[in-house]
Amino acid sequence: MGSLWAGVDVGKTHHHVCAVDGDGSVVLFEKIPNDQQAISGIAGRLGKRRKPIRWAVDLRGGPASLLLAVLFDRGADVRYVSGTVTSRMAEAFHGERKTDAHDAYVIAQTLRMRNDLPTLTMADGVQQELKLLVSRRLDLVADRVRITARIQELLTMISPALEKTLNLRSRGALRLLAQWQTPAGLRRAGEARILAYLRQHGVWAAKALTAKVLTAARTQTVAVAGEATAAGIVAQMATDLEAVNDRITAIEETIASVVAEHELGKIVTSLPGIGTTLAAEFLAHAGTLTTYSSPAALAAHAGLAPISRDSGRRQGHQVRPHRYHRGLRRVFSMSSFAALSHCPRSRAYYDKKRAEGKAHRQATAALSRQRLNVLWACTHHREPGDAPYQAPDLTRTYAVILSRAGRASRTSVDPACVEGSRRPTWRRRRRIPAWFTILDDGEWFGPIPIGGSVWSQGTRPGRGVTGLSAVAGPFCYVNTPVFDVDYCHYSSLSKCLVCVVAPV
Repeated sequence: MGSLWAGVDVGKTHHHVCAVDGDGSVVLFEKIPNDQQAISGIAGRLGKRRKPIRWAVDLRGGPASLLLAVLFDRGADVRYVSGTVTSRMAEAFHGERKTDAHDAYVIAQTLRMRNDLPTLTMADGVQQELKLLVSRRLDLVADRVRITARIQELLTMISPALEKTLNLRSRGALRLLAQWQTPAGLRRAGEARILAYLRQHGVWAAKALTAKVLTAARTQTVAVAGEATAAGIVAQMATDLEAVNDRITAIEETIASVVAEHELGKIVTSLPGIGTTLAAEFLAHAGTLTTYSSPAALAAHAGLAPISRDSGRRQGHQVRPHRYHRGLRRVFSMSSFAALSHCPRSRAYYDKKRAEGKAHRQATAALSRQRLNVLWACTHHREPGDAPYQAPDLTRTYAVILSRAGRASRTSVDPACVEGSRRPTWRRRRRIPAWFTILDDGEWFGPIPIGGSVWSQGTRPGRGVTGLSAVAGPFCYVNTPVFDVDYCHYSSLSKCLVCVVAPV
C-alpha cells in the first residue's frame, strides 16, 4: 500500500493543499479557506483513501496555528519545509513561475523525496505562553529603545547640557521631562517647585536631580527654533516611555513566575549567566529538548556547530553556519558573555581559548558550546548546575604523580599529620580544606591543597591539578570544581601531571 504526501502553502485567508502519491502524481489539489470545517474536511477526504499520509507546512505559527491544531488533533505526522528550502527546491522543477499553488506542489514533492525534514510537535501550554510573553517583551524593549533615542535627539536639539545631565533610564528623569522640557521652563519653575513635584511623585534623590537640571538650565539662555513644538513632543514621549517601562516590568514579573513553574525552569536558571529572561527565551524556543536527539543536534540548531567547506585539496576547512536559530544563538551568546564576569570556570575556559590564539568571538562560541553540553546534561539528569559539591571521604586519600617517563608513586595521607600547615594558595575558588604531602622517590615536593594549587618548595606556584586518563589501581577521580587541564611546573621535575584520587 502506497503513501500520500500533502504539502500546504499557508496563507492568511486561504491555504493551498497539494497531495501526491509515491510516483509523484498529483492526487488532490485544492484551495481551502482558513477555518476549521474546511481543514477538517480535506483532512478527512485524504484519510478515507486508507493510505499513510504525511503533511508538510511552510510556516510554524501565525496563520498556520489553526491548521496545525486541527492536524495535531487528528494525530497527523507534520513536517516543516522552510521558505528557503521551498525556494531552492523550486529551481529543480520545470518553469520559473512563482505562485502559491506551485509552492504547495513543491512542498509536497520535497516531503516525498526527503526524510530528514524537521518534525513539528504541538507545543504545551507553558511553552506557548512563554513564546507569547517573550515576543511581547521584545516588542516592548524595541519600543523603549526607539522612544529613548527619539527623546535624546530632541533634547540634544533643545539643550545639549540638559540631555547630557538626564539619565532616561531613571524614573525621575522621565517624571521631570513630562512637566518641564526646556531650560527656560526649568528656570521659571525654580528649585522649590521642582523639588516638591519630584517628591510628590516619589522620585528617589529628588534634591540631587533638581540641582543637576537647574545647573544645566542656567548654562543656556538662548531658545532654539522649534523649541516649543519639540518640548511638547518630549513631554508626550516621556509619558509613553514611562508607561512602556511599567509594562516591561510587569511582563518580566509574569515571565519569572511562568519560568518558576516550568519543569526545567530551576535547572536552566542554575547555569551561571542565565536569568529568568534568557531562560524564558530558551524554553520558548527549545521547549523540553525532546525534539533533539543529542547535544550536537541542539548545537547545530543554535548555530554553535561549525560546518565543513571542503573541495578538492582543500580539506578540513570549517566555517560558521548561515542557517540556524537566531534566538537560541542569542541565548547562549548573551549568557556566555555574562558568565565571563560571574563564573570563574567560564572565565578560565575563555582565557584558555584566547591563549590558544582564538579571537574573542571564537572563544565565546567555544565557551557557548561547552555550556550547552553542561545544560544538556543538567536537563537530562534533572539536576541544577549549581548543585552543591559533595566532598569525598578524606580519611584515606592518595596523590599520584606521573612524570614524562611515566613513573608513578603514591602515598597514603593522613590529613591530621599536616593540620598545622598554613601555606597560602593562589586560587580564589572553592576548595576542600585539607592538606597533604607528596613524596616521589623520597623527595619532598611541599604541601598541596586537595583541589587547589600545587606548590613546590622554593619555586613559584603551579597552575593547578587535573584528572588523568588512566590510573592503575582501584581509584576514582575527585572531580572538584577547581580542577583544570594543565601542566604543573617544577624546578626539580620538569613537567608532570598531578591528580588527586580517592579509593572507590
